[in-house]
Amino acid sequence: MDFFHFLTFDFSFPVWVILASALFFFTIQLVYYLLIYRAPYLYERKRDKRPHDSGTLPPVSVIIASKNESENLARFLPAILDQDYPDFEVIVVNMGSTDETDMVLKTLSLKYSHLYYTYVPAEAEDVNMKKLALTIGIKAANHDLLLFTEAYCEPASDRWIREFAAEFVKGNEIVLGFCKLKMAKHIAMRKFILYDNMIQGLKYLSLAILGKPFMGIGRNLAYKKEIFFEEKGYSSVLNIDEGEDDLFINRIARKNRVGVVVSPESMTQSDVVD
Repeated sequence: MDFFHFLTFDFSFPVWVILASALFFFTIQLVYYLLIYRAPYLYERKRDKRPHDSGTLPPVSVIIASKNESENLARFLPAILDQDYPDFEVIVVNMGSTDETDMVLKTLSLKYSHLYYTYVPAEAEDVNMKKLALTIGIKAANHDLLLFTEAYCEPASDRWIREFAAEFVKGNEIVLGFCKLKMAKHIAMRKFILYDNMIQGLKYLSLAILGKPFMGIGRNLAYKKEIFFEEKGYSSVLNIDEGEDDLFINRIARKNRVGVVVSPESMTQSDVVD
């Protein structure tokens, strides 16, 4: 009885304020989880999963900017080059690598005729080297649909390009995807890092599904080449360190039709934590 009395009547006003605030913020968080963060799950359940005829799928250019990533290119680039897709090319832009990147690319190009590689000029400034590399890759692309990832990322399936292309067939001009982390169990704070990556993905994918897109990640996103040139390239983020993915998408997303891909086949995966 004394315990019940303590719970109901003996709280001071500041304690009641704290409890009320905690309940308020818990309710907000619950709303996010039930109404907003649940959007990708509902979207994927309702998505038309019938395969597209290969003849209706547009050609795609995959663009990767890489610096000193020879080991990752040797490991992951074949998974991109071997994609189950009728018409695509892969363009790797070498950002002044001092490792075996050039040799890896030359060797792979002997086997894969749809692999192309080029270089960033040696005099390029470091702060904008990634933006310059991507710009070079975009200008070199033969196709209007541009799909971006990183040298340290691997597609989760051989249908990665196909999943993105299907969203463009629907009329979308920007398509956002997710990159999942693969981490060894012995890594410190592993569960927290995985949770943080999942929540970040839920935020930008959920809001894009709900018509409020605000960012994307360079590990897995796509847009049309014409949009890049309409925006005068990365000029709007040229004075910002990085920003070639999240901030650039933030600036163009509201002006264009945005789609998302959340199927397991559409994801990339990596063991690198930003």
